[in-house]
Amino acid sequence: MPRKTNDSVTATPRPRAPRKAATASESAPPAPRRHKKATPTATGSVEIVISREEIAALAYTYWEARGFQQGSPEEDWLRAEAELRSQTSAA
Repeated sequence: MPRKTNDSVTATPRPRAPRKAATASESAPPAPRRHKKATPTATGSVEIVISREEIAALAYTYWEARGFQQGSPEEDWLRAEAELRSQTSAA
């Protein structure tokens, strides 16, 4: 028995589902991003820059002094940062 072919059948497009109406929030453009403003500093003040390496080295010594146990790396970092800032502001 011969096979049937689709030569005589024309493909008809499928009907599309109706689009739902966009709400106001979907059709509105996104709000622009707002950046935080820099904290103003006093006129004539000098900003002291402490490198990450300096802070890391001092924080490591705190961890080392505890015998590499317990404590918090974040607390060590903040303590080292505060100490370095106080040393440089006193100088």
